[in-house]
Formats: sequence, C-alpha cells, structure tokens
Amino acid sequence: MNGKVKPEGFRKLSVIALVLGILTYSYIYLIPQIIFSLVFTLRDYIQDEAVIASIVGSVVLILMGMPIAAVVCGSIDLKKIAAGIYSKKGRGFDITGIILGGIFIIFALFFLIGEIAFPH
Repeated sequence: MNGKVKPEGFRKLSVIALVLGILTYSYIYLIPQIIFSLVFTLRDYIQDEAVIASIVGSVVLILMGMPIAAVVCGSIDLKKIAAGIYSKKGRGFDITGIILGGIFIIFALFFLIGEIAFPH
C-alpha cells in the first residue's frame, strides 16, 4: 500500500456485518416455524427419519452460521480500520454487527448449556 487511507463509502464487510447481525434477530421467531414446516413437508416425501433429521440439522447449522459470520466480518473490517488501511466510515456498522452477533451466540450457548445440564 502507499500509506494513504482510502476515502470511500461504506465497505461491503461493514454492510454485511450489520445485515447479518440484524437478520440474526429477525429469524429468531422464524426458526421453529421453518423447522416444523420443513419436517412436515419432508415427511410426505421421505420416510426415513434419519434423512429428515440430517436435512433439518443442515438448515439449522446454516442459520446459526449467520451470527458467527457477522462477528467475523465486523472484526476483519475493524482490524483494517485500526491498521489504517480504511477510513473510519462504517465502523459503527462493524461494531453493531459484532454486538448483535455476539449477543445471539452467547444466548445460544446458554441455551445449549442449559439443555445439556438440565435435560427434560
């Protein structure tokens, strides 16, 4: 690099971090509905419950990857801002994406630990 900070608009990583962080909370209420509709739809076509469980598990894994991606994208962009490669524009988007993704990850970990420690 030539040592100059690039004067630009919002970067893709900043916007991705913010959007993924917001989407994480927009689908909190949709996850059970998506899973139930997927299971009942697949039961009509697939009789093997192990296949249905693997498909539903894959969908949940993809949905749970969104908050992790928000934290990673925001962190990468903040490191580039701290290194002086990019201007500070978009820093708020990065921080918001990291916070939203991190809160959801912590919530999911507490839920998982609670399910392991106190099974039904």
